[in-house]
Amino acid sequence: ENPQIVYMAVDGGGIFKSTNGGFSWSARNSGLGLLDAWTIEVSPLDSQVVYAGIWHGGFYRSQNGGLTWQANTDTTLGPRVWSISARR
Repeated sequence: ENPQIVYMAVDGGGIFKSTNGGFSWSARNSGLGLLDAWTIEVSPLDSQVVYAGIWHGGFYRSQNGGLTWQANTDTTLGPRVWSISARR
């Protein structure tokens, strides 16, 4: 795990990633249906796996450190995700 890698969920702006401890940011929104990001969590088992909750957009997963996102098609989760917790 690299302590310089930081993710940020921005309501109306999507997902941002910093590789220098938060000094600069780049948008990581490829594959997100909406940009109303509310929560984000990195897998404790694999730092390339990142989860995001999107208001009215549901749950997304990235398997490449946020470069691209795939929507979860499980409709039982509902359209609003406020919080995610990934634990070992």
